Amino acid sequence: MIVNSSKGSRIRIAEGQLRRIIREELSHKYFGIPDNIDEMVSELRDLERESRRYDIKYADRQMADIGRKYGVSITYVASGTARFTVALGSDLILKIARGPGAVRMNRDDYTLGVDPSLGGAFVRAYDHAPDWSWILLERVQVINDDKDFVDLFPNEMLPSLEDVATSSDVDRRVSRSPEQFYVDVIQAFLSQDPAREFEIYPPLRKNLLAVMRIRNPNLKEIGDGEIMSLLAAFNRHRGFRSIRKAVVKHGVAPVEVRAGNVGLTPDGDAVLIDSSMTPN
Repeated sequence: MIVNSSKGSRIRIAEGQLRRIIREELSHKYFGIPDNIDEMVSELRDLERESRRYDIKYADRQMADIGRKYGVSITYVASGTARFTVALGSDLILKIARGPGAVRMNRDDYTLGVDPSLGGAFVRAYDHAPDWSWILLERVQVINDDKDFVDLFPNEMLPSLEDVATSSDVDRRVSRSPEQFYVDVIQAFLSQDPAREFEIYPPLRKNLLAVMRIRNPNLKEIGDGEIMSLLAAFNRHRGFRSIRKAVVKHGVAPVEVRAGNVGLTPDGDAVLIDSSMTPN
């Protein structure tokens, strides 16, 4: 891509490099992220390591103090085995790696967050450290309840959760927890590919047949035709289509598409929060 310099001359710049420059300008100027963010991250990492001996309120108070030092509002969010997360104001999330083992996780999350072909399947990424020790992402509303998660991926071919829960013709484990059963169904269909042989585990296929018979008592089996129709019904919704692309294209594990790892953007789009990508 060719752009004009401030002196009027023309320079050539790679499109990917230009997009990164724009993202960095957005994160530093529009969102008010300090230029010395690496120093801030270093202090946060030292504090988080020390605060594991204390409660979360201790870490939150101390991280807020660090934020005031650098002119940004910081709130402690959560810790995992390899990374911890803080919120920067109301719009951004900063994921910080504790060590080299989390570098790939940060790189994977960022890769998904800037891939335009996924149609917004992953929380939007803005910036990252040169060594991937931290990444800067859009802050979203986390969906923590299975029922709310299932509601994000409706399928008009399936009966309601209430109908499944009150049916005497389905397995009792399914009727006792229809939300979990539908989570299993959604995860299974995320990995289905019409270009290949459909793979639905026999126990899930058996229970799915019983559930679909609530609306269609004459249904005899769950064959390729029924699977194709169910997949088409899921695919009518943009959130399912975009997340399925991440599963197929980038090897995101379907079991990672679940409550607690899916969020809603300010525009109401369902997005993945953390990736778990299978090496090729």
